[in-house]
Amino acid sequence: MWFGFKVILAGKKETVSLAMQKAERFRTELLRRGVLLVPVIWGESRAPDVEKKGFGSRQKAAASLPSIGVRYKGSRSASSFCS
Repeated sequence: MWFGFKVILAGKKETVSLAMQKAERFRTELLRRGVLLVPVIWGESRAPDVEKKGFGSRQKAAASLPSIGVRYKGSRSASSFCS
């Protein structure tokens, strides 16, 4: 069935539900004339269920490793203090 007109009923859940209930008695006539009622509920916020994508889950950084006595360029070794 082709619908020539779309009537959007937008608002809070209670308001839209009441409007749809009141329009129910005219439903057959509205459909016969090609009118479609479209309920749109505002104010009902909910975080969408989104699967996180990317480079994997964030993990805590590894704890720093203890020094094993590796010396880097420019660092002084114990022998340099003795000479």
